[in-house]
Amino acid sequence: MPSKGDGPMLTLLLLLLVILSWVAGPCTVAERAECAKRIQVATNGTDSSACLQGNGNCRTLHYAFTNCTITNSTQFLIGPGTFHLTQDLGSIYTTAFRWLDGLVVKGSGATETIINCSNASGLAFVNMTNLTISDLILFNCSQSRPSTSVGNVSELYTVPFRVGLYIWRCGDVVIENVHINETNGVGLVLYETGGRVSIKSSVFHHNGIPENASGTLQYGGGGVNVEFPYCPPGHYEDVECGKELSGAEYMFTDCNFTKNTASLSSRYSKQFIVV
Repeated sequence: MPSKGDGPMLTLLLLLLVILSWVAGPCTVAERAECAKRIQVATNGTDSSACLQGNGNCRTLHYAFTNCTITNSTQFLIGPGTFHLTQDLGSIYTTAFRWLDGLVVKGSGATETIINCSNASGLAFVNMTNLTISDLILFNCSQSRPSTSVGNVSELYTVPFRVGLYIWRCGDVVIENVHINETNGVGLVLYETGGRVSIKSSVFHHNGIPENASGTLQYGGGGVNVEFPYCPPGHYEDVECGKELSGAEYMFTDCNFTKNTASLSSRYSKQFIVV
């Protein structure tokens, strides 16, 4: 039994325990669970931890793509209907899809699954291998991503541009039965992407710079931009500069390019048709 003299000591101990529990509480951060290997998204689904573990369907793309840790060979299967992508999946230099092998993003058909973008959003994949994107429409997707152009040599900042589907430093890519329409910029950009790149049965329609565009966003446009730059975007003093990328094989099969335009120069205010 504690004596009267133990009162202040017990009070001090209790106070210390309360303080320690208060400090420890906010510092405890639960780690995100790994995504299931097969995640389905449907217009009648429900965004919950269950769908991320493969039980039932998720409702929104942003929830499915950003609320669990994606691992190699994950498949995102998107049902028929229109899905609104209202937020970009990362900053200008990052994305939810990076450093993965065997990722699949598959819709239910290019006339069935529509990803309708707003608020300068889109899909981007960085440092991927064996990537497959198929059977969907990207409509009005115009995310801001870094180009390989330098805006100021002294500061070496990268000129951004708008793009619907951005693929950077990937290898062995399949894009099949994908329609990219109405991008306020470039429909598809492939930077430093090697291996075997197969683009099949896809459509690039009316991708270009709006007439009222201003600033750096008036540059670019067109259906597809394939580039093997000397330096990666935003890395002009990087050891990667000048790195050889050889052996890449690109094959376009049964693709259609219609009404794509690119800004030749803001100085001359001209446009030309690109494929």
